[in-house]
Order: sequence, then C-alpha cells, then structure tokens
Amino acid sequence: MRGGPGPMSVTIDDLMQFYRSPLGRISRRLIADTMLPLAPVQGQRVLGIGYVTPYLSRLRADAERVMAF
Repeated sequence: MRGGPGPMSVTIDDLMQFYRSPLGRISRRLIADTMLPLAPVQGQRVLGIGYVTPYLSRLRADAERVMAF
C-alpha cells in the first residue's frame, strides 16, 4: 500500500487492489460468511457505510434495496 500522512493511510485504490487479490477474496468470503448469518436481510433495506461494496454484493439477492455511502 502506498504511503500517506500516517501509517494507517489506505486509499480506495488500495482497498480495491487488496479485495481483487487472492488474500482479499479469501478475507471477503470469511468475513461475509461470519457476518451475514448474524443479520438476516430478507426484504430489508441495507445501507453500508465506508468501503462495503465487497460485502454488499452478496446481499442483493435477499435485500429489498442495497445502498452504499
């Protein structure tokens, strides 16, 4: 990841690159498999805040509406 003002600086490009990598795909699957059963979204409207697009895509089939902000 590129450097920035501090050691924890991460850009959207960095996140997209990570989630496209093999480790990112595994991480996305493990996190989603753990979190999704905790909050059923059948027929619900779901709002994701932050960089949530890797996880929201799995909710589209069940949720009424999925949005990211």
